Amino acid sequence: MNLSSPPGKFNTYTELLFDSTKFTCEKLMRNSVEEATRIKGSCNIAIALDDSWQKRGYQSLNGIVTAMIVDTGKVIDFEDFSKHFRCKTAFNSAHGPSCITKYNGSSGGMEGKGVTAIFERSEAHYGIRYTQYSGDGNSRAGSTDPLTKGPSFISEPPNRVEFSNVSGTVVSCVAEGRPRPVITWVKSDGEVIHDLPGLRHIRHDGALVFPPFSPEDYRADVHAAVYRCIVSNSVGTIGSKDIHVRAVLRYLSQNHRICAFPLLKFQYSYATEINAIRK
Repeated sequence: MNLSSPPGKFNTYTELLFDSTKFTCEKLMRNSVEEATRIKGSCNIAIALDDSWQKRGYQSLNGIVTAMIVDTGKVIDFEDFSKHFRCKTAFNSAHGPSCITKYNGSSGGMEGKGVTAIFERSEAHYGIRYTQYSGDGNSRAGSTDPLTKGPSFISEPPNRVEFSNVSGTVVSCVAEGRPRPVITWVKSDGEVIHDLPGLRHIRHDGALVFPPFSPEDYRADVHAAVYRCIVSNSVGTIGSKDIHVRAVLRYLSQNHRICAFPLLKFQYSYATEINAIRK
């Protein structure tokens, strides 16, 4: 909005409010650090990092990078950026040597610079080390070192996967990063899954494979479950959205016709038809 500057007589109160807010913020973040080290019993902390801009996209003049503790979800540090200039002569059309800006670069580069600053001061500020970090799929937090790169998805698994016990299916999860990331699969509750012969296994390229199976081998905890693909390397860890897997059972009747019933419990008779009884 094209509004005039606020009256100068309020500057004193604005500064007092800013100082009080800053003091409270720093105290709460320090308390969060003490809580995290008490829970972990260690000074090695896992954090989640992400950035935000005042405007959508990469054209914003203002941005912020926030660090949260993974175990508690509480913020412990942040770094803010602004490409606005502060000049002694407010009405000059050209900026001079006395004009100051906190950040001079692309809006998209704010995250990498902010992450670097947060990591560099962790020991000086709190006496802790950030040994692990988590970021979302488009995180640029790992791009500060040209020799390393945080993991990112090339092909993320779909939200829903439906298949029949006759055909089976393969759920692909493709990612990149430096060093090469490791792919693991977990259930919705965070449980790391393992191979189940004939029912489920993880392929060498990280894909989750459900081979064809007979109806009597159906297991709800395998064939009607929610999975996530977790990708990690030494820089960080990302996770896919929930993947709802659902198997459709197909039975072969005596006249060899295929009868398909999704997630039903069946009772066989020696007649030519199959009686389906819902759970």
